[in-house]
Parts: sequence; C-alpha cells; structure tokens
Amino acid sequence: MIEAMSPLRSRKNVSMVIAGEGEDRPRLEALIDELGLKEKVSLPGRLSGGDMRELMAKGGLYVQPSIGYDSCPNAVMEAMAAGLPVVISSQVGRIDGFEPGRHGLVFEAGDHQSLCEPIVRFLDGPAEFAGLGAEARKLMSERATPEKVAGQILELAGR
Repeated sequence: MIEAMSPLRSRKNVSMVIAGEGEDRPRLEALIDELGLKEKVSLPGRLSGGDMRELMAKGGLYVQPSIGYDSCPNAVMEAMAAGLPVVISSQVGRIDGFEPGRHGLVFEAGDHQSLCEPIVRFLDGPAEFAGLGAEARKLMSERATPEKVAGQILELAGR
C-alpha cells in the first residue's frame, strides 16, 4: 500500500492512515521515510473500536492490500457496513454476496500498479465510487446482521 502511494505523493487530495500495530512497524516507517511520504501516510497504531468508526466516517476509500490469504476479512466488512467503497486484493477471502464492480473493486495482490489504478480513479472521480459504497452498505445490512452472524456461529458450533 505504501509503495502504491509513492506515485501519488504530489497530489494534494490524498492521505492514508494505516491502523494497527505489529512487528513490521519499523520497516513501514523506514519505507515511508525512503519514499518521502511522511506528510501523506500516518501510522497511529492500534485504535479502539470507536476510533476506528470515527476514522471510517471521515474516510473516503478503504483499501485491504492483503498479500497473504486473508480468510476472515472482518475489517473489509466493517468498512462496507460503514458505506465506504472498498478496494481489496485478490487474496481477501470470500465475502458472501460480494460482486466485484458492484460492491467494491479487486486488484491483483502484490501488484502496486494494479492497486494504484483504482486509487487514482477514486481521487479523480469520487462520485463514481459512491455507488460502490452504497451497494456495499446495503449488502452488509442484508447479510451481516447480528442475528444472522450469531446463527451462523451456532450452526458452525453444531448447535
């Protein structure tokens, strides 16, 4: 994701927040410095649920750049439920009912150029992506209600 931001550093209407904490933080900080992205990319660390909801409310686009298989894309579904248009890698696991081009966009995992293209499209025409966010929110409100998820968990547990 940071490498995909590099060609966008001169654009005024772009910034990125990478939420979470982990052992890769020093490597990410070094890459941000190396690519001259200190003014564009922030690493606030681990955020509370409330802080995440606030961040998503302010955001315009959610990107999940998974390069290893992500079998449980809860963060993507949370962004979709918040009405954010999503751009996800081909390694993001199955989201029941998700249709590329209707509920979000999919790029080839590990391909920075493939990731940069939908970001540029979003920056140049955010209105085009509003429909993706609305459809994503609708999908989540229909398929990921607390009752349905609880029922699925109970079914998996064999009850």
